[in-house]
Amino acid sequence: MANLLLQKKGRFHDVVWADLEEILSPREVRRYVQLAGVLEPISEKEGCTTRTKDLNQFQKLEYFLTGAINIGDAFEDLAYRILHKGFPITTYDLAFKAQTDSKKNRRGGRVNQGVIEFLFPLIISQLVNKEKTPEEIITRVPLILEQTTSQDTVWLQKMQNFAFEMSGYYERNFPINKERTILEYYKKRLNNSIKPSDIFHNEEIVNTYPTLRYMLKTFNEQDSEYPLSESMKTTYDKAKEKYPEIPKGILADLNACLIYLISSCQRTSKIVN
Repeated sequence: MANLLLQKKGRFHDVVWADLEEILSPREVRRYVQLAGVLEPISEKEGCTTRTKDLNQFQKLEYFLTGAINIGDAFEDLAYRILHKGFPITTYDLAFKAQTDSKKNRRGGRVNQGVIEFLFPLIISQLVNKEKTPEEIITRVPLILEQTTSQDTVWLQKMQNFAFEMSGYYERNFPINKERTILEYYKKRLNNSIKPSDIFHNEEIVNTYPTLRYMLKTFNEQDSEYPLSESMKTTYDKAKEKYPEIPKGILADLNACLIYLISSCQRTSKIVN
């Protein structure tokens, strides 16, 4: 996949990309987020909803696809705010918006929570630093999270509580307390985490996405001619083998982040073979 940028331009290239601008636009951010959310669940991955099977009645493929389209508005708004108002600025009210929007026109639970939380710092890093590669975007995340506001931490907690309610986990709701930054909040949550899913979720962000880095490396080592679904499945399987304790849902969420990073950094590539 690493040579996607080197692929020959097809006969439609100049027409299809005639309006491409140098800087990633809010509308493009929306499209790449939606594309990642739609493409991720269709590949065959053990323990996840796929194109051929629903994991359970609350995690149907239709719920994932609908949710992926629904969250686009909030991410477009995020990009517009950063590009037009600058950063640092409060942004995590839009993470809350993404979570609430994800429920529109569908049943089911919090199928997009992990994707929203993992994508948010990555996209802010991408827009603020105008980074060109996934590795650069990931590396800058701690600097971004250290510049977030105490109000951001309140909105993130509201988002998480709402997500728990969406799946009927009312017992997991917690009192909201202001922290200085999002990074400090995740560190505190990690120190107080008991459930394995919470531990791995918080560790991924606090430790600057080690699993996502491995998945990115694995994805890039594959033949660029492989179908995307096959590449995603291989990446998921190898990550599951290397990190067997990580919940499958978190690996699926990170797979969506990987698709976003590849497609938004290699904007004219034919990632879907």
